[in-house]
Amino acid sequence: MGNEIHMLKKMVGASSKDATLKTVVKLILGSDWNDEVKLKLSDLKLSLSDNSVVSILSEFCKYPFKALEFFYWVQESQDFKHSAVTYNGIVWVLGKEESIEKFWILVKEMKSLGYDIDLETYRKVAKEFFVNQLVRSNKLIKDAVDLYELMMDSPYKPPIEYCSKLLRKISLLETPDLSLVDRVIKKSNEARDSFSKTEYDMVHRSFINAGKFDEAEKVLETMRNAGYAPDNFTLCQIVFGLFKAGKVEEACNKFDEMEAQGCVPDLRTRATLIQGLCSAGEVDKALACLMKTQKTYSGSVSEVVKLLVDHLCPNDKADIAYAFVVKMAEKTDFRPSRFTYETLIKKLLEEGKLEEAFNLLGMVINDSSQPILRPFISYISEKGTVDSAQESSHLSCVCNVQRFVMVRRLTLLNLTMKDNSSGSIYAYVPYPS
Repeated sequence: MGNEIHMLKKMVGASSKDATLKTVVKLILGSDWNDEVKLKLSDLKLSLSDNSVVSILSEFCKYPFKALEFFYWVQESQDFKHSAVTYNGIVWVLGKEESIEKFWILVKEMKSLGYDIDLETYRKVAKEFFVNQLVRSNKLIKDAVDLYELMMDSPYKPPIEYCSKLLRKISLLETPDLSLVDRVIKKSNEARDSFSKTEYDMVHRSFINAGKFDEAEKVLETMRNAGYAPDNFTLCQIVFGLFKAGKVEEACNKFDEMEAQGCVPDLRTRATLIQGLCSAGEVDKALACLMKTQKTYSGSVSEVVKLLVDHLCPNDKADIAYAFVVKMAEKTDFRPSRFTYETLIKKLLEEGKLEEAFNLLGMVINDSSQPILRPFISYISEKGTVDSAQESSHLSCVCNVQRFVMVRRLTLLNLTMKDNSSGSIYAYVPYPS
């Protein structure tokens, strides 16, 4: 019974305390900060602790200047001695664009008292910077770098992920300040193990994705000086980024330059180059690259062509892949694998490009290979109507007899005969003469 009474008194006390804190918040938010507000607060005879002060401050997260007024008032009028806990509370609230100057004043003040920003407070402030898009200019990104350096010199070092986020933010600026990149990397290296190859690649990729190629080149130089030679992953990033930006010639030159420096491109990197050339309409150059690939990696052409088709087809560029395969067949002895043929035929049929699909089927047959029938069976089964039958009859005029006979046989062998009145394809596909 005694324990129950004790718990009840505790609950009543907590409820009364919560009500008092709510009254404080309501008073401060209800009007501008002035002597009348101060007098009303004094009349409340507040009994404040670190936790209660932080609780009140957190209610003013959208009103940082009112939070600051209350912070100084409890110190001056209530003889309250602020601690690391309450300083962290006010720093979090002030870590916003409109109050960034006050933020640094309080940070300097707490450091002079021997207090540090703890990791939880840094995470909250960093969220404002990175998630809520506070950092939008060189001035504010400099604040973010200053704070990162401060934390790295404290007992509460942020995880490496915050370094990565910060570097990415720098790369996304319209005019990135590379001295800030150097500062972040230097401070990270001083406080922990050296920057890894993966982290350098991340910084480099961020600049490439943002189209900042000069800055990316300077990151490469820093990377080399740190003992990390660019590899295929690095080269692939550069080539892809340059093609994406429409810099076809620069992409080819960079590819040749890095190859001359001893970075031997692997199949995926070569496939990236060929994909970029095809997408840019440079099919002849893409074929030349394919020939060079064959010399370096004997027997690997079919894999490169597969990578090309696998990349282009899902991106609605089956026509580009088709043009490349046809020209490859015309000018070289190389042929795609059966699987690649089937992938491309299926995509062409999905896009309604019947003539191109039939042409590929003819290439398969002319190579004395078993015809690839499954995509056509699926297509005719799905499109087995009067209109598609008439369309197929029209295609017979432009396709050779052998291909037309193949489709004719597919129709007869693989479709369930339908009643003529329902639009049977059987009724509309004539026998070839």
